[in-house]
Amino acid sequence: MAKNNSTHDLWRMVGATLRDWMEAALDEMHRHEHTINQLNVFPVPDGDTGRNMAATLKSAVDALHRAGSLPLDEAWAQVAEGALMGARGNSGVILSQLLAGFAEEAQGQVYWEARDFQRALRRAAQRARQQVTQPVEGTILTVADQAHEGCRIDGSLLDALESAVRAAEAALARTPEQLPQLRAHAVVDAGARGYVAILTGWLKAASGRWSADTSEPQGDLVFMEPKAGFSTEIRYFYDVEALLHRLSSSSPETELTERLSPIGDSIVIAPGPDMVKVHVHTDNPAALMEVLTAVGAIRQMELLDMRHQVHERAEEQGLLTVVVDPAYHPVFADCRAVTPAEGQDRPGVLWIQNPETLKEAVAVPTVGMAGQAVLEYLPGDSWQDNRRRLTDVLAVMRHWVVSKTGETYQWDGRTGSRRNLAEDVRHAAGTSGVVTVYLSQHADREEAMFWQEALDAAVVQVPHAMPWLEVVWQP
Repeated sequence: MAKNNSTHDLWRMVGATLRDWMEAALDEMHRHEHTINQLNVFPVPDGDTGRNMAATLKSAVDALHRAGSLPLDEAWAQVAEGALMGARGNSGVILSQLLAGFAEEAQGQVYWEARDFQRALRRAAQRARQQVTQPVEGTILTVADQAHEGCRIDGSLLDALESAVRAAEAALARTPEQLPQLRAHAVVDAGARGYVAILTGWLKAASGRWSADTSEPQGDLVFMEPKAGFSTEIRYFYDVEALLHRLSSSSPETELTERLSPIGDSIVIAPGPDMVKVHVHTDNPAALMEVLTAVGAIRQMELLDMRHQVHERAEEQGLLTVVVDPAYHPVFADCRAVTPAEGQDRPGVLWIQNPETLKEAVAVPTVGMAGQAVLEYLPGDSWQDNRRRLTDVLAVMRHWVVSKTGETYQWDGRTGSRRNLAEDVRHAAGTSGVVTVYLSQHADREEAMFWQEALDAAVVQVPHAMPWLEVVWQP
């Protein structure tokens, strides 16, 4: 159900506004979660950034729901504590610190206007950067800085938010220029993409355009498919996050930073009320435990073997990539589908309705032929063998792209009735081979039944408007 804010919420943010904003941000994160996972190549290509950021955000939203109606400063405090408790992975812990920065700026305030929001963006960016032991440009930290720098305060809160989103999107597009790992794989930074999703969710809520739609978006303008053969090298094996309480150190952040640096990287120290969340990559769990227990008692701890995650993702790279308009995606549910704007001419790619002759990829003229070709793709074989197999199959296929005006059909240079078309198809296919009919969403049940009976073929409903009908024959 859509959520609409009243006019005054465009100028002022209060506690009730924050609840809508956070729910919209979580919805937006869920919509882009898979894409963000695919973008994840830094600092380790384990493909979990979207999942971790979504889990962290959900913990913040859950805390806000449990607390009920609160004034702005108390609502932000709940968001920050919930995010800290539920923070997962490097990206999740950094996100928790961004939200903690917003909470710091909200202390003692009952509402925010444009200038207050700009200050909160600055405080969030500063806190997140401060808590990362070795800040890297071209990441979420850079985009957070630019969101603040680009935030206008000469209008309403909505104007400020719109300008911050535009600045963040522009900074996100530049991340491959700043980080070699991103440039090598032709992707933007995953964590930064997640932060843009959150800001976008806030903007949708503020402008009354939010609807709780968790479906995968039809094309992400900044998403570029990772190149085949991405590096799977990792320096440290274990991804660890721990929540420490009953702190025994007088300077827990300083001590943790000094003692963890020699045994790991990707260190983020996230302080909270009487507790500290720690994230680190290491291959020495014994030394890590010694450091953690010297600083405080371990309340929660999770240790993941990143070698397993990276291996699983490397296997996933064997999937065929289909470049096609988003309306066709249901046909290719078992493939990786990207929009034509995102497609790259490289091994493992099947282009649909692409007019150019490609050297590496395979191009097919219709979705029906592509659907048949996909059945011949074997992820375990080399691309050379797969390309040869797909090309051989496509070479013997025939297809008819059909349009309809009233009761008249046009196909293959001919015009006639539906029965004339069926006779032509039967004559061309003979008594052998497979005939598949793809109908648009405009076709009714009677039309589908006709083709089922006339050709004894499987009829597959595909939600697209043109062409009205495709007939594919595979001998």
